[in-house]
Amino acid sequence: MRDNDSAPKPRIDGRAKPPTINDVAEMAGVSVGTVSNVINQRFTVSAARRERVLKAIETLGFSGSILAKGMRAQSNPLVGLCVPHTTFANLAALADTLDERAVAADYELVQALSRYDEARELARIKRLIAYRVAGIIIVPALDPKRVLDHLHAAKLPTVIINRQVPDEKRFDQVTIDHQKSIYNASRQLYAWGHKRISLAIQYPTLSVTRQRADALARAAADAGGSASWSMLETGHDQERFIDIFAGHVRRRDAPSVMIASNSTIGRWIVMAMHRLGMRCPDDLSVMILEEPEWALLTNPQISAVEQPTREIGRIAWDRLMARIEGSREEPVVIRCEGKINFRSSVAGFTG
Repeated sequence: MRDNDSAPKPRIDGRAKPPTINDVAEMAGVSVGTVSNVINQRFTVSAARRERVLKAIETLGFSGSILAKGMRAQSNPLVGLCVPHTTFANLAALADTLDERAVAADYELVQALSRYDEARELARIKRLIAYRVAGIIIVPALDPKRVLDHLHAAKLPTVIINRQVPDEKRFDQVTIDHQKSIYNASRQLYAWGHKRISLAIQYPTLSVTRQRADALARAAADAGGSASWSMLETGHDQERFIDIFAGHVRRRDAPSVMIASNSTIGRWIVMAMHRLGMRCPDDLSVMILEEPEWALLTNPQISAVEQPTREIGRIAWDRLMARIEGSREEPVVIRCEGKINFRSSVAGFTG
């Protein structure tokens, strides 16, 4: 038995390479099959040989090949997480929550970004399937039909989170009740005397955007009188947004409240108001439909909808694990409620 200093150091072209199962077998003085039996915890190896193999593995720093194991087992202890990006506060928090759940369950979470590109989303999902992941958790892009069809054809356990896909009956969905949050928030704003509310969005075709628009329309109708709402498409360039925003808030029918659909737009609005010399809430009240960490660090503090991110992550993980273990119950849609936190960025609030 060699000690650590004399352990073999396999090399390729003069460079060290990772130890292989053959190196472990050679050091332990056993067959490759015996090493495989030890790694896969098969009880066909004597205690003495097992000890030699484990010592060789420790000495060489051998970790095996998770992909090779997956080829034999048809899946790996990997879960894929596909999201548009992690710049929004709620998506970053979801990824963090799911990673914690994965570590606790002895899985690895492999993240892929679609960047709202359907072709990129499908390509990343295909790559995750090729890695033989055990399941997928996905925040779908703008039109997820192709990727969901592909996942269904692959018979891969999948859970859709954060954004409900209308008429999708093949997969569990764990989402936020976006309609209820914005309906309740806007009804309160109308009750405090606001007449015109504007929703700032980046993706007009997103299902969440349509759901929120429907809820705003209902809230304005239920408020009666001169209550109205509008939608502002922000684009994707912050500097260009300042001009768009300036034109929107200087109209004769300018809104008295601006609701940002995500934390990035919320930040753009705050910075645009500062650039234009506008005061919040004196000139314009501001609210965000998710709660970034900086919401409490500004003056005034920003009103926001605190999304139930950890609850969504926990439920989605449990649903996925049940599917991986073979659950055949009918797919469900679970809607979690957000908490509305009105703060001093909204005029008329005295709480």
